[in-house]
Amino acid sequence: MLNTNATGWAPWVENSNGELVPFKPFDAESRLDSFYYSENLPNDTYILKGFMHVYLDYSLNDDDSIASYGPFENYDYDVRQFFPLAEEVPVTLGSRSIETFGRYFISSSWKGGMGGTADDRWKVVESSFQVTVSYPEDRKALRVSKNWATPNWLLWNEYNKDEAADL
Repeated sequence: MLNTNATGWAPWVENSNGELVPFKPFDAESRLDSFYYSENLPNDTYILKGFMHVYLDYSLNDDDSIASYGPFENYDYDVRQFFPLAEEVPVTLGSRSIETFGRYFISSSWKGGMGGTADDRWKVVESSFQVTVSYPEDRKALRVSKNWATPNWLLWNEYNKDEAADL
C-alpha cells in the first residue's frame, strides 16, 4: 500500500458500536509490507470490514496548503472510499491482549494519479480494487514486532504470545 499526502490506505475496522477505529501506520519495518496498529483499545469485538482509501480532492483544498496524510484526521480536503472484504474478520480483545487481523494484499488503479489533472485524480477506480491475497490467520506482524525494543513496544510485547520472527 502506498501512502502519500495525496493518496493513502488504512484498515477499515469498526468496534461493536459500529464506530470507526483509528489506526496509525508504521512504515519503517523492512520485514513487513505495511503495518497498522491501534493501541490501548478497550475489551471489545472489532471487525475488519475492509480497507479505506483516502485521497486529496484538490477542489476541497481552498487555501492550496500542502496536504498531509491522515486517514483518521478528517481533513477538509480528504475524501474517503470504503472497499469491503468479501468476508469480514472479527477479533475479540480481552484484557492485556494483542491480536492481528492477518495480512492482505490489494491492488487498485487511480482515476488519473500523478499524471492526471482532475481535482480527484487520486480517487481509486472502484471497479479496479481487489484483494489479491488474503491471510486472515497470519500472525507475521506479531512475530516481527516481538523484536521491537522501544519503551512502548517492550511493554506491549509482554502480552504478545507469538515467538519472535528471527529466533
